[in-house]
Amino acid sequence: MSNDSATGGFLPLDTGLTAYAQEDAICETIAALSGLPGGMVRPRWQPKPPPQPAEHENWCAFGVIDEQPEGVSLTHKPGLSILHSEDRLTIMASFYGPEAHAKAKAVKLGLGVKQNREVLWRAGMVLVKVGGIVAAPDLVGQKWVGRQDLSVTLRRGDDVAVPIRDLVEAPVVLSGAALTVTANS
Repeated sequence: MSNDSATGGFLPLDTGLTAYAQEDAICETIAALSGLPGGMVRPRWQPKPPPQPAEHENWCAFGVIDEQPEGVSLTHKPGLSILHSEDRLTIMASFYGPEAHAKAKAVKLGLGVKQNREVLWRAGMVLVKVGGIVAAPDLVGQKWVGRQDLSVTLRRGDDVAVPIRDLVEAPVVLSGAALTVTANS
C-alpha cells in the first residue's frame, strides 16, 4: 500500500517519462532529420549491442552523456500537489559512414525548424542549443573509421503527482484546553 502525507513515511513518486520513451523520441527525430532508416539510428549503450554496420554504411549512435538538474518546484491546489522538475540533457550523436558529415549537418540544420522538434516536444523535451560538428575518427581493428559527433542540448520537464493531502482540520492544544481548527472551504 502506498503512503500519503497522512500515513507518514516516504512518498513514492511516478517519475513520468521513461528512459525508453525519451530514447524513442530522440531516435525518431535523428532518423527523420538525417534520412537514416530507424534501424541505423541506435542507442549508444545497449545491454546486447547489435553488430556494427559495415564501413560503407551510414549510421548513428546516440546517448545522453550528461544530465544536470535545472530546478524543482512543488505547487499545491486543493486535492492535488504537483512536483515539477527540469533537467538539462546533453545528447551526443555520432555519425559513421561515407555521408557522416552530411547526416550530422542535416540533423543540426533540421533542428532549427520548430516543426521538426514536435516529437521531442510531445515527449516533454525542448531544444536549448545545437553544438558544432566535430571530426572524431575511431581506430577500429588497426583501421581508422570516420566519425562525426554532434552535441545537442535539450531541456526535459516532468510533472509528477505527489500524494499530499489537504489539511481539513487539526486538533490543537493551547494552555491545556483542546481546540479544533477547521479550514475554510
